[in-house]
Amino acid sequence: MPPARGTEDALQQSVQPAPAPAPVIRGPVFPEPVVLVGRPSLGSTPRALPQVTAPAPDSVVDGGTVGALVVRGASIRGDDHRYFGETRQDSMGFWRLAPPPSGGPDAAGADPVLLACVADGVGSQPLSQLGSAVVCRLLPQHVALRFDLLAQRAPLEVLSDVCRAVAADIAAGIRIEAAERRAGPKELSSAMAAALVFPGGAHGPARALLFAVGDCQGFLLSRGGWRPVLQPAGDEGAIMSTATDALPGHPDRVTVTECALDSGDVLLLCTDGLANPMRNDSVLDRLAQYWGDGQAPSLPEFYWQLSFRAQTFGDDRSAVCVWVP
Repeated sequence: MPPARGTEDALQQSVQPAPAPAPVIRGPVFPEPVVLVGRPSLGSTPRALPQVTAPAPDSVVDGGTVGALVVRGASIRGDDHRYFGETRQDSMGFWRLAPPPSGGPDAAGADPVLLACVADGVGSQPLSQLGSAVVCRLLPQHVALRFDLLAQRAPLEVLSDVCRAVAADIAAGIRIEAAERRAGPKELSSAMAAALVFPGGAHGPARALLFAVGDCQGFLLSRGGWRPVLQPAGDEGAIMSTATDALPGHPDRVTVTECALDSGDVLLLCTDGLANPMRNDSVLDRLAQYWGDGQAPSLPEFYWQLSFRAQTFGDDRSAVCVWVP
């Protein structure tokens, strides 16, 4: 017996067609990193996970603002370490410090000061990834202890003594870390470069105080061109030797310099994984295009830009860029 008409209509109403699936929203598709030097033979895709004590993540990326300054930073495992399943040995970081103390040349109430750092674990040492991490962990506290001295417009000789004291305290911290891990201090060896960036104000233009131990470097992008502002002692343009000063072994070998910063400038701190390929005009030109238009890139863009490929340059690559308004 067929169902009543009313029942049939009710059944048809209860059976509704399935809603169309919502469209999948995908983010922008980043192409492979551009090749700027030669024809790299190794891919940039990470392979086996590192089998070492306390491996570092493949990559880190960070960014933000400190007062009117805009900062971007990344530390990327190099193609060599990715291919052979080895850990990234670089580290980087940046921090906001309170304005200089009142009574100094930069009065309290001014914009905060930016402290930035890159650290390059010595490749031949088995725990250097820990050493570079310790450098970035300890630097802010030891700079803060001497901030009133570092913020002064003192002669470079005086500032150099203060920077050596900071390096010595960091070296002591690395030795403590090594002892806790029952390792030799040399096994945690790391080069480093740091910059204190003071914003401009009534007392003058923005400026930076930079200091380094080893082969980490600093550059200034100004008016479309790059110039070095912090180089290892004795670096005359040749690609650096694998031998380098490093903490904790050489806290007295500190290179210190100052530079003025104009509106629109970009200050770059980097490990030699970036400094060495920057000896090629193709790299200099492309990075100037990326970072020299007055607009800081987004975090994914900055990571992709820093991930460019370069034959024979497979080292870890770390950089902190500061845009001056």
